[in-house]
Amino acid sequence: MDDTWYWFGEDRSKDNDHEHRYVACYSTKDLVNWTFRNRVMKQADPENLGPGWVLERPKVFHNKTTGKFVMYMHLDDRSYKLARVAVAVCDTVDGDYKYVKSFRPLGEQSRDMANSSMTTARRI
Repeated sequence: MDDTWYWFGEDRSKDNDHEHRYVACYSTKDLVNWTFRNRVMKQADPENLGPGWVLERPKVFHNKTTGKFVMYMHLDDRSYKLARVAVAVCDTVDGDYKYVKSFRPLGEQSRDMANSSMTTARRI
């Protein structure tokens, strides 16, 4: 994976099931030509947030200790009052991620974890 970059982003295709939220994964070796790898998240409402719930701004990191790939996302209700971090994990960078939980770091609101342009496409 040292010579490959991965990009994760929300998939808001018009034909998506509106009850679910999706995250797509793409890869590249030259940062110009990108290849679709997988819809790595196909998530129904994970915490009964109701219609219009939000899952956005995914970022993926490799946990060297566990060997797992960890996805962090902003999770919210339609009014953006929940402001939580959601976590999902997978054994492979472009596999099917499993939702784990959401939380508020140190009890505080969280809407984004970093500058998206810095962490969206990264070499893992």
